Amino acid sequence: MEKNQVSSHSLKSDYSIKGKIKDAIIGWVIYFAFLFVTRIPEISNLLLQTETFAFLTSDLWYFFAVFMIAGTIITLVKKHPFVKLNIYNTGVGFVDKGGIEKYLDYEKIELSYGKMQESITIELIEDKKTSYDYAWKEFTQPDILRNNLERYGTIK
Repeated sequence: MEKNQVSSHSLKSDYSIKGKIKDAIIGWVIYFAFLFVTRIPEISNLLLQTETFAFLTSDLWYFFAVFMIAGTIITLVKKHPFVKLNIYNTGVGFVDKGGIEKYLDYEKIELSYGKMQESITIELIEDKKTSYDYAWKEFTQPDILRNNLERYGTIK
């Protein structure tokens, strides 16, 4: 079968270092806002009166900092090897930041739906450790991307 490009879809999400730092800062601002608000005496007393929310005034917030640090490191280290997908009738082309395309036939890629079919997981068969999870809406023209992958690829 002859290889023909049927669509092209760019990532809309910002996976640059600037975007990663922005995501980390947003998380830390929310963390410190909750930490600060729960230390206000009036709010702290109000929370202590309810059993359900009393834990918010404890030192448990410092324990959450460990998870925040781990999340920040994961966010900053996470790599996104492509910025655009070219969908062909015989495979998928992964285009990196430099514009270089790595083409793989559908036989070398395992496609599967994510939670409630709102996302796609792309796993390279020869390297089971390499998998990419993206929401459909992270790409331009998500409905066309989904239709073409369902039509030409095999999504499980």
